[in-house]
Amino acid sequence: MYSYLCAVVWQCLLVLVEANAPGGGSFTIHPPYTTDPALTRRGNPTGKIFTFTLPMNHSDYFNGTDPTFEGAGCLGPNPGECCWKPGYPHCKININRKIFVYIPVQYIDGLETRVLVMQDGPAQLNLVATAMDNLIRSSAHDTYPPERELGNRSLPVFVAIAIENGGSDAIKSERGLEYDTLSSRYAEFVDSEVLPFVHRRLSTHYPEMKLSTNPDMRATFGCSSGGAAALTMAWLRPDLFRRVVAYSGTFVDQQDHGDRTGARAIYPFGAWEYHSSTQLLLTTKPRKPLRVFTHNSEFDLGYYTVAAPLTERTNMSIDNIAGDRTKNWTDGHHNWKVAGLRTASALDRAGYTYRHVYSLDTHHCDPLVLNQTLADTLVWIWQEESQHMNDSHTPIP
Repeated sequence: MYSYLCAVVWQCLLVLVEANAPGGGSFTIHPPYTTDPALTRRGNPTGKIFTFTLPMNHSDYFNGTDPTFEGAGCLGPNPGECCWKPGYPHCKININRKIFVYIPVQYIDGLETRVLVMQDGPAQLNLVATAMDNLIRSSAHDTYPPERELGNRSLPVFVAIAIENGGSDAIKSERGLEYDTLSSRYAEFVDSEVLPFVHRRLSTHYPEMKLSTNPDMRATFGCSSGGAAALTMAWLRPDLFRRVVAYSGTFVDQQDHGDRTGARAIYPFGAWEYHSSTQLLLTTKPRKPLRVFTHNSEFDLGYYTVAAPLTERTNMSIDNIAGDRTKNWTDGHHNWKVAGLRTASALDRAGYTYRHVYSLDTHHCDPLVLNQTLADTLVWIWQEESQHMNDSHTPIP
């Protein structure tokens, strides 16, 4: 028997997520975990997948020449996981970036379509594509009857674009530089370089392809640091992206130390600043026009470490070298579990349209969670804002 104890003060009653629940708010799920039928192949017509390669040598945003790659290590009292450390002579940079695109069979060339941008491509693209095949309906292609097992769920037509990460992980890596830095740089890279490139390549197959530039028709998706990137894309450029999916989001202090935008000077604790320290989600006014899904696990990364107090603005430790090797971080800003719960609390208190899932007996970016929840997450994230603006405060039916 599972004991539902208060994980944080604001959440003393945890509500189990019912299958296909449409609303927002904070919920808890627990074993036994099952795979959503909408994420299994059911013989429905499938779309097309394309793989393109984007050369990064001449990118205006990320070409591997940032100051962060100078030198040979994490020098000085900089806490946090680091790519450059003993045993790692160099960090890989993906100078030729793979991009994976899924076009559902229901897409009609010439019609403006929604866009889902995914980090760490191909990552969960296969699961997303399966949900699209099972839940997108259209009069032109819907020759198969609705399945009772899938419930009363549907998805709009959208194109999924999964972008390979920059390479390696953590501070002083290209991936960390792009995903964990609190700047608009990655969002602008996607909007200015990736999406136009994909559009050009797809035009050979779909001459009238129209990827929407409307931020309400653009969502961004990621796990771990990819989830932090998803929130940062929408937070700093809501004129480009407004719908966010973040599983096990790295809302911790893993910001790059040598980012050329100077983001560390503005936000010294990186994505930790969203919910703690300056508490950006709660203190930024007016509220931004975002729709946000977040998740974190009971045994997420660093769950056993001591987290800094909510408003603490200094490191609890200035020497975190041992933490880099053992993941027993001592700086107080590397507890993914606490970060996820605080993020959900901040979204709730600030009045955002949000949905948060806390999963018991699971780990970082756990496939058990994705296999059970991803279809519902996609259905919720694409709901019309006008219908559900206040659903973060509406009880689940």
